Amino acid sequence: MTFVSEEAKAFKVQAGWIAKQAGIRTPLSCPVRLDVTLIPKNGTVMDLSNCLKVAEDALQGIAYDNDRQVKDIHLSYADADGVGGLIIEISEFIPPLPPIFEQECA
Repeated sequence: MTFVSEEAKAFKVQAGWIAKQAGIRTPLSCPVRLDVTLIPKNGTVMDLSNCLKVAEDALQGIAYDNDRQVKDIHLSYADADGVGGLIIEISEFIPPLPPIFEQECA
């Protein structure tokens, strides 16, 4: 059984409104890529992977049907700006082409 706090529920509602303002009207059903940038408040140290999971869960059913669709993730930290935030870019995941040739290193 999963317990979802009131704070988490409020965050999901807020994420939904932000996604709608960004133009998302229906969840994607294709594999997706996430580019996530965490902007900490001044003096705040946050765990990047924890921020990712909260955001991934909040966008489920809004930006994509299920977080199992996330096939590629790029995480980064930006300089603190005094306000803080999380920037998430969502795009269709396109698998990389196989290498033309491979060379083993000695």
